[in-house]
Amino acid sequence: MPLIVIFSAQIKAKGQKFGPYCGKTPPPRIETGSNEVDIEFVTDSGGDNKGWKIYYSEDAIPCPTDVFHHSILNPQKRKYLFKDMITVKCEEGYELVSGKKRLPSFRAKCQGDGTWSNSNLRCQPVDCGDPEQLVNADVKFTQTTYGEKAVYKCKNEYYSLKGDDTYSCSGDGLWINSAQKTDLPKCAPVCGKTSFSLTSRIFGGEKAKNGYFPWLVLVDMTTNIGGGSLISDRWVVTAAHILKDHTTKPTLKVGDVNHQKGTTVHVKKVILHPEWAVDVDDRKNFNNDIALLQLERKIELGECICPICLPEKGETTHPAIEEVGVIAGWGEAFRVKDTNKIIRIATPNTLQYTRVPLQNLEECKKKVPETYTITSNMLCAGEKGHDSCPGDSGGPLMYQDPKNKDKKRFYIAGIVSWGLECGDFGMYTKVQNYVDWIEKTIEKVEEEEKDEEQLEPLKVCKKV
Repeated sequence: MPLIVIFSAQIKAKGQKFGPYCGKTPPPRIETGSNEVDIEFVTDSGGDNKGWKIYYSEDAIPCPTDVFHHSILNPQKRKYLFKDMITVKCEEGYELVSGKKRLPSFRAKCQGDGTWSNSNLRCQPVDCGDPEQLVNADVKFTQTTYGEKAVYKCKNEYYSLKGDDTYSCSGDGLWINSAQKTDLPKCAPVCGKTSFSLTSRIFGGEKAKNGYFPWLVLVDMTTNIGGGSLISDRWVVTAAHILKDHTTKPTLKVGDVNHQKGTTVHVKKVILHPEWAVDVDDRKNFNNDIALLQLERKIELGECICPICLPEKGETTHPAIEEVGVIAGWGEAFRVKDTNKIIRIATPNTLQYTRVPLQNLEECKKKVPETYTITSNMLCAGEKGHDSCPGDSGGPLMYQDPKNKDKKRFYIAGIVSWGLECGDFGMYTKVQNYVDWIEKTIEKVEEEEKDEEQLEPLKVCKKV
């Protein structure tokens, strides 16, 4: 009877069991994943055998090629082994955060158990925070993290967006436009917007309706009144002669054709043209009769109040001689009764307007005493029964912009300045000659005040 030898082998490592193995065929290659192995060999000790052998090799447990999601490892290898050192940073749009600290990168070491040191850190999406609010605009967004969009839109049709409307949250944590800039757009006032039409028939003077001339401003100097024109959401242009000097600040009424129902607006600065002659008793020289009023706070524009456009710089063909414009004001009103008689009407509460044709300046000069100064800084307009009167000074001489006929945009060609008598013709400051001064003056003041805290825009228009 042959001798029967019984044996078996079992391997244990890291909580795993391999085997049992027996017979003459060796077991396959076994990877235990541990540097500690227990081998259990069982035999009945019978027979005459050569024994057995075990061949083993060891290799460090590799660390993963990804420390955590969205991480970038440097240097990059196919395999990281025990004691390998790397620098870890995050993919574009993600950042390392440790508590409240943001880290540009960190060093990590491959440990003996196949894990990275400092693996408790994480790459989190960059958060740009809420996009900056824009005056007179709304901004829409859903999320504030990397790659998300924010879209700006002006509050109403009386503003026009200048610049990009869409911004993206960048990997730097900044909201940027298509040019990779953080500069915000602006909601610039839309000028010259009106419901008035020059096709309206006007005889001597008519009452204006709200929306006809929403830039008209009543300038109240207590002892006298005048007019002015809003040319932005914070600046009014008027005649210098009604303001006395730089220190006297008028009160303004805006937003309604009936000035008694208008909103009171206060003036912060009075800026007379530097070449306007101040403190003249018997004035015969109205050259440079123009001034700017800076409001204490911006006005929120709407259908009841918006600015008039300034004329183009340089030589233009507009307005042309005999071209019909419009004047409006709260001054003494006139109405033609017949061809020979003009009757004066009391100063109205409601804004009056009339059409006036532009006259040849040289022809007007012939009708004016030589003691009066007439310069190229003036326009002459009006005809019998259609003229500006006391209380209208500072108000606009308006013309329809020939480039925007369909949109009915108006620009201010002149400012009511002086005249010999009401109901014939009047002299107006030619605004075109002062556009450069207006723009540079406003720019200088606003640059000086850019760091001042700004008040919320004043709401004038009442929603119906």
